[in-house]
Amino acid sequence: MSKPLLTWHVKKLIDHSTSRNNSFECKEKVNSVCRAIDIYYYHHQEASKSNEFVQAPTVLEQMDSIHAFGENRIEQDRHTLIAQANAQACVHSARAIHDLIAQVINIFLLKGSLGERDCTISAVRKKLDQCSLKSHLDELLDSTEFDYVNSFVNTIKHRNLISFNEAIDFANDKHGLIFKDFFFNGKSFANKTLIELLVTTDAVKNKAINSGILVNQALGLD
Repeated sequence: MSKPLLTWHVKKLIDHSTSRNNSFECKEKVNSVCRAIDIYYYHHQEASKSNEFVQAPTVLEQMDSIHAFGENRIEQDRHTLIAQANAQACVHSARAIHDLIAQVINIFLLKGSLGERDCTISAVRKKLDQCSLKSHLDELLDSTEFDYVNSFVNTIKHRNLISFNEAIDFANDKHGLIFKDFFFNGKSFANKTLIELLVTTDAVKNKAINSGILVNQALGLD
């Protein structure tokens, strides 16, 4: 799992923006990233709480849970829905944070050379001269975690929701809440338990924080 390199000193970046003519816009871009990260943590916490309600310690107990009925079934289904809604929001947030950090890179390091509509994480990577941040973005875009998150988002936005339910995968020794395997652009992505999915989104979110740290470093703020 990709952990943040250090602490991202956001206040230093905001203080630095006061010296710029477009200081309000700069602060707005940074604050958007921070708010998106807070939203990510909220959905992560809610998904984890509902998963704890549904996840059984053993396969046999999970089987009993799957075949529950009456009030127990209603409660299981409610927590499954809450878990799915928040897990999908985590995936969306983890992906969106990178396009928001792209806006920060564009305004602070590229002098706003990209229009807002054209400013994606791929676009800023291409525009940057060779540096630690560009190498980091190369690693991000080549990572299996980003590929999964990006493909997941595109699938549920433009095609269909990925099947999610309480299940037992004997072949891979998994049980609990599981997102089914899916295909995107000719590539197959294996199924993931909710916890495995959150580990993946954590890695992608942390890479965005690392990008922020590297923006500070490029500006001599750390």
